[in-house]
Amino acid sequence: MLEASGGVVMPGYDATWLSRRDGLWRIVTRGQTVSASIVVNAAGAWADEVARRADLPPLGIEARRRTVAVVSAPLGIRLDGPMTADAARNFYVRPAPSIDGIELFMSPCDEAPLLPGDAQPQAADLDLVRARLSEVCRTEAGIAYAPVRRAWAGLRSFAPDELPVVGFDPLGEAFFWVAGQGGHRLQAAPGIAELTVTLVLGEAIGGRLLDEGVQVGPLSVRRSAHSSARASRVST
Repeated sequence: MLEASGGVVMPGYDATWLSRRDGLWRIVTRGQTVSASIVVNAAGAWADEVARRADLPPLGIEARRRTVAVVSAPLGIRLDGPMTADAARNFYVRPAPSIDGIELFMSPCDEAPLLPGDAQPQAADLDLVRARLSEVCRTEAGIAYAPVRRAWAGLRSFAPDELPVVGFDPLGEAFFWVAGQGGHRLQAAPGIAELTVTLVLGEAIGGRLLDEGVQVGPLSVRRSAHSSARASRVST
């Protein structure tokens, strides 16, 4: 969508330095300079680092690892419903169709703090989800011991209050934050994206949200003495 609208994607080009002058941001990357009237900081686990390079205080965004393992569904296992999880959020398992049958996505719902980088699955976390599954699903223990076909880990980012951070930074002119979406980024991403576009462009909230009668108040980055940040509540 960005490219269709005339935008340019530049993978591998780190924003090594950002400065504001004469109403424009200048972003230095790999020996060249890109200019923009507004910077949107949507760098996930690296959002605080981007702010530092723009000479702005960080907001305390913390990266936490989440691990997922994929196994083949054992024969005879009922796969009803989109997802099964325990109330304490110690694990979840959900079915996913594959070329050669049904696979199961399993996760121990881990949230290990981690420095931003290339997150990798840990054997201990895979063992943990197996143990939790075997304890809860005693009659269907085959799920817990099915061979792992593949596994991966990703970084989820959280603000100190674990609420999304969406808005212009009061200390940085035309510096917009989209960070701290935590564990709900997939579900919340379409709404946050729509809000971001309308707030950045200074437009009224429209489209589906307006049609459903939802009134969205202004979101902002609020700094405290502890450099925490939060988005204001959405009122309906």
